[in-house]
Amino acid sequence: MLASTKCDFIAQGYFNQLLTIRTSLTKVGTKSCDMVHDILCSQTGEVIAKGSAVLVCFNFLKQKSEPIPEFIKEKLISHLVHN
Repeated sequence: MLASTKCDFIAQGYFNQLLTIRTSLTKVGTKSCDMVHDILCSQTGEVIAKGSAVLVCFNFLKQKSEPIPEFIKEKLISHLVHN
């Protein structure tokens, strides 16, 4: 479940502009993980926006967060990027 998100716009984007979105996983916790996003102009590489998000493992039946299942956590850790 998306618990938090933020986006800082650095430059103006335009209709029909080709954009590249880079996403990195920066932290894997017990119940959540953190991601960062860069949105760039595909032609120039100019940064259009920088964002971040926190995702939480959530049990909708119990209506509460819970630990990330180990098999998922292992997959997430394999994609972890250290800044």
